[in-house]
Amino acid sequence: MKFKYFIPTKVYFGKGEVERVGKLGKKFGKKAFIVTGKKSAKESGVLDRVTGLLEKNGISYEIFNETVPNPPVQLVEKGGEKFLSTSSDFIIAIGGGSPMDLSKGIGIYAVYKEIVPFLLGEKRVEEKIPPLIAIPTTSGTGSEVTRYAVLTYGERKLAVGSEYIFPDVALVDPETTLSMPKELSRDTGMDALSHALEGLFSLKANPVSDSLAYESIRIIFDFLPRSVFHEEDFEAREMMHYASMVAGMVIAETGTGLVHSMGYPLTMKYGFSHGLANAIIMPYVLKYNIPACYEKMANVVRIISEYSGIDIEDAHLLPELLLDMNELLGIPLTLEEAGVDEKDFEKFAREVVDSMEKKPIPRKPEGIDEIIAIYQESFHGLI
Repeated sequence: MKFKYFIPTKVYFGKGEVERVGKLGKKFGKKAFIVTGKKSAKESGVLDRVTGLLEKNGISYEIFNETVPNPPVQLVEKGGEKFLSTSSDFIIAIGGGSPMDLSKGIGIYAVYKEIVPFLLGEKRVEEKIPPLIAIPTTSGTGSEVTRYAVLTYGERKLAVGSEYIFPDVALVDPETTLSMPKELSRDTGMDALSHALEGLFSLKANPVSDSLAYESIRIIFDFLPRSVFHEEDFEAREMMHYASMVAGMVIAETGTGLVHSMGYPLTMKYGFSHGLANAIIMPYVLKYNIPACYEKMANVVRIISEYSGIDIEDAHLLPELLLDMNELLGIPLTLEEAGVDEKDFEKFAREVVDSMEKKPIPRKPEGIDEIIAIYQESFHGLI
């Protein structure tokens, strides 16, 4: 047995942990650069809570509330210039994956004065970005504990990864998720599930990541429906926030796979949330992966269902169980039901070939025809 594991982020998990932001911020400087969305953090009260704690500890701040879903490189550049021009010392990201990814991008820009070459793989991030405190307010991306920033360049979603862009601190407080609407809880929860499953089946998986992945999967199947249909259920919110973070710890080491590669074009063309795109395509990708992952898939089936045997054939039940979850949560069961046009599949497949080149995928499609076939199966519901 031989492996490495590296997650340098200091995590504070639990109700009320946001209260630490002021005292922790003092260690990083006298001026914070807050990256958040246009209204959700403000309306939920989290932004005012954070700024109040900063003021109490003598920290000034600049608010950059221009985050949009799938942040484009132009926004990274704008935020980076503002970070530098305001002489800010550290960054606080408040929100879901987009503010956290944008914050990491701004951090890279603050060091290098550019971002695009890193997304295109032409350059590597080899210097630490400014200190970053991440406060996730959704339970899905796990970006508060990962080495990745996913950003939009043109019509493509691209990722930059480096050990130098991990957040320094993550304040993972389930109270910040209480205002999440039903669909956001659903989609972000399925995003977390896609992280845990793809991390489990990754070629970079190891005994530690496997243990974390199984734990996250079990919790999500137990608590995601509760968090969606009973929004006031604090235990469900708490457990989903935990499962999301744990799944983030998984992909911090293993990376993601074909589900993410095939989901990105759906998000960019049709505006599906990242989690929703992954949820629709995931059963069909896992069906494709069965020959390469049947033992682990069988283990997952035993964990999340009433099946207790040791038959490897249990692996074939996993795509069906995912479809059952989608149906329960009101997620389209096919791409046709979601309104996707089959004519897009060849273009999507070409994008997938480019994006999956370096991914640790357990079963790598041989050319665009195999990828198109998976899209076709997900369109027609062929499990």
